[in-house]
Amino acid sequence: MSEAAKAATPFVIGILGFYIAWRQWSTAHHKLRLDLFDRRMSVYEPVAKFIAALNEHRKIDVVAAQTVIEKIAGGQFYFDKRQMDLLRKILVEVVAVQAIQLDLNQLQTQVDQPQWKEELKSRIKSVQALQYEMPATFEPLLTFGKVT
Repeated sequence: MSEAAKAATPFVIGILGFYIAWRQWSTAHHKLRLDLFDRRMSVYEPVAKFIAALNEHRKIDVVAAQTVIEKIAGGQFYFDKRQMDLLRKILVEVVAVQAIQLDLNQLQTQVDQPQWKEELKSRIKSVQALQYEMPATFEPLLTFGKVT
């Protein structure tokens, strides 16, 4: 073996080692992004579906509301401040709509119902307005960007 080959061998091995380490880091980085995407989507999707159902039916499914409340509470570590602020606003409105619906169901007299029905309409409109903010607010965190 020539002196040049002997001298180049550690350099070539070092380059190969660096390349393998870089590929492992890159794979781990992409896996992390995928895992984070899945966790974020597991919060975003039920919230978006719930709001769409609320807009369509104009009343809350109690089980779906509970799921949304749990998802939002559990998702606080997956989002930035901006996204969590929006999720908290949605949470407040969902809980308010749910409470108003329960009150309306329990009211014995018709006297207070118009006031509560107006409040319910107002809260549903608030949720609808928040729905239009969701795509722009969450889009940066729910895309992979350029993955090579």
